[in-house]
Parts: sequence; C-alpha cells; structure tokens
Amino acid sequence: MNSIISDFGQWMMSRGYLAPSSISAYAADISSFEVFLCDYRRNYSWGMVSREDIEDYISFLVSKKIEFSSICRALSALSSFFRWCKHIGKRTDNPCDGVQRPRPVYHQREALDMNVIREVLAQKNLNDSTRALIALICESGLRIGECLSLCPADINIECRQVRVLGKGRVERIVYFGECAADALRRYMNGRVLPGKLFPMSRRQYNWDIYHACKPFCGEHKCSPHILRHTFATESLANGMPMDVLMLTLGHKSIDTTMLYVHCQSTRTERFNRTHSARL
Repeated sequence: MNSIISDFGQWMMSRGYLAPSSISAYAADISSFEVFLCDYRRNYSWGMVSREDIEDYISFLVSKKIEFSSICRALSALSSFFRWCKHIGKRTDNPCDGVQRPRPVYHQREALDMNVIREVLAQKNLNDSTRALIALICESGLRIGECLSLCPADINIECRQVRVLGKGRVERIVYFGECAADALRRYMNGRVLPGKLFPMSRRQYNWDIYHACKPFCGEHKCSPHILRHTFATESLANGMPMDVLMLTLGHKSIDTTMLYVHCQSTRTERFNRTHSARL
C-alpha cells in the first residue's frame, strides 16, 4: 500500500473517526483509485488529481456495475483523503468538492416473514446464544457488528433497551420486545459473561444464524443483515415513522432509510387493491 494512504489510515485511527474495519475499507477504496490512475493516467501525483479524474473514476465504477453503496463509500473515502491532504499541506483544494453521486438503482431488499422468525426461534435444538442474537436483531434492528461489541452492562432487560455504539462511534439507545427479553434472560441466566455479551467470532455467528434459518426460509438468503432488513420492513409496515426508523437503525441519512420504502411496493399494492375505497 502507498505510504501516504497508510499515513492517512493511521491518522484516522488515532482520532477515532471510524471503526478499524471502515478505515480498512477506506484504504482499499483509495488504493483502487490509485490503480485506476496508474492505468488511465500515465503520470500522476496526488497533488495533480482533478475533479475530472474523480468524476471519471465514478463513471468507471458505474460502468462496472459496482453497487451504489460501494460507490458512495469510495467517494466518501476519497473526499476524506483529499481533505486530509489539504490539512497537511499537500493540496490547496479537495477535488471531490462538487462531485455528484450517481443515482441509486433500487433493488428489492429481501426480508423474512415474522412467522418464519418465530419458527426459527421455536427450534428445540437451537442454542441459547444464537436464539438470543436472532431475537435481538429482529426486534431491535442492530447490525451484527454492533451486537458482537455489546457488553452485558449495555443490556437492560427490565427496561428492554440496549446502549449501542454504532458507526462513527455514535452512541444510541435502541429498544427491543418481550421475545428478545425472554431469549436474553434465558441466555444470560447463570452465565458468567465478564467480557462480551456474545463472545464467539462473527464468522461463527454468521454460520449459526445461516443454519438456524435455512430450513424455514426457502430461497431466502439467511444472514444477520437479512434479519435487520426484516426488522426495518416490518417496522415500516407497522407504522413506524421514517425519522424514528432512521435513528433506530443508526443511519446518518434519511436517504439510506428510504431504501426500505421500496420493500413495501408489493405489500402496498396488495393492500390498496383489497382495502382501499372504491366507487
């Protein structure tokens, strides 16, 4: 990796601006842009990069059918990097200023039916840890990474709330239902959990959730993020306001939360066809 990219990552790390995984993703995005410059610009330096170079790179990513969220992250990474270059005196401007993001292409986000989730949780051979994790994600909308960073002290079962440190190290309070509360009581009762609430690796929990959901989900993919989608979709269907859902999910922008509106198109059509006023 280019040393200046490494220096930028260390600077971000030292100030706690992003989680280590996000900083690694930023570094990978900047390195990919550097490869693009090497391939398409024979002579380049970070001080010579122009707004046109950034726009050409975004167009290149769009042509490769890179996901909209990944393109936005790449643009955010480059903007932060060149802002830092300006801060340390390597540039006098930020070439990302004024660059327009591409329009998002909305895909139908998969979500499970809550009856399916109930069947998953009712399995007799499901271990208490996996049951508690599935119930917590489905009733709170937490990311898997946020769940795995929780300590026992972050959970208040009686008040049915959890204190979580989300992306950007922003703390928020999230609430869960009685099902998750019962599963957490069963899991935590009599266990000594001095460190993390869910002490196994992310890979292990992904595997456990996949195998727990697979018998009931048909063609659906079984992952922690699908459970988060399920929470968001069901919350919207039950009337949760968009701004409240945004805060609950830990989104910085309402545009990100708006993606879940597109999950409702089929359900909205069915409801309107069967329940709307007709002359």
